[in-house]
Amino acid sequence: TKILRTLAKGNADIRTQREATEALEARTELNKEKKYARVRIDSADWFLGQAIKDAEMHKAYPNDPQYGLEPEVLAVIKDIANKYPKLLEGLKLSIKGSGERGSAGNFAPFSRLVTLFKDTSGTSDPKTFRHEIMHSIEQMMPDDVYQMVIDNWAHSLGKAIAKYKDGPHKRYFDAVLDYVENPTQENKAKAEKLMESYDMYQYLNPSEFWAVNAEKLFAQKLGGRWANFVRAISKVFESFKNLFGYENTYGV
Repeated sequence: TKILRTLAKGNADIRTQREATEALEARTELNKEKKYARVRIDSADWFLGQAIKDAEMHKAYPNDPQYGLEPEVLAVIKDIANKYPKLLEGLKLSIKGSGERGSAGNFAPFSRLVTLFKDTSGTSDPKTFRHEIMHSIEQMMPDDVYQMVIDNWAHSLGKAIAKYKDGPHKRYFDAVLDYVENPTQENKAKAEKLMESYDMYQYLNPSEFWAVNAEKLFAQKLGGRWANFVRAISKVFESFKNLFGYENTYGV
């Protein structure tokens, strides 16, 4: 700042001008480093690095609630990072103590934060990580393609309501409809609390329906735009089938 003020006053000699040039170059490089660091924070390499660090710390300090990633989940994250790093781009990873209401994992769509809960299937069973990655793929859908997911969810929800007419299921579906009409965290928590089994989780909203039933939806013939989307990520899906199979019952 002092050098720049000297330059502004027109009192700079050659040495001062050289120092100013070097200072500006250093500042430019520092800004580049800061920008690079910001990018790296949500890059695939950063995500993988966080996973590796957590797994290593969990191995060293198994009782520390900050760490909990088991080798099975880490192996899948490594495989995805190696074969399809773009799936991890823009995502962040968090490991926390056991979640509320028995949650194993969570995906926050705005911050794109994947949270896996220690001492649950979230940190020990790769299928939970697969479930949360499906939420990330969901964000890649154009609006008209996602509308097909919504239509499928609504149709399946209607069939489930007609099939399960007992009291507990009726209370759950009423809570689901309340949540759809007024999507607050309070209404979501109420519906989850009334859930009879995880088989019912898919009906909570279109997003969870997609994450649970993605493979079945991929096999459906829903028109040109859907077929284009399926083709666009078919290789990713084939890899997922090899890694996880089709079963996704408990990955929530």
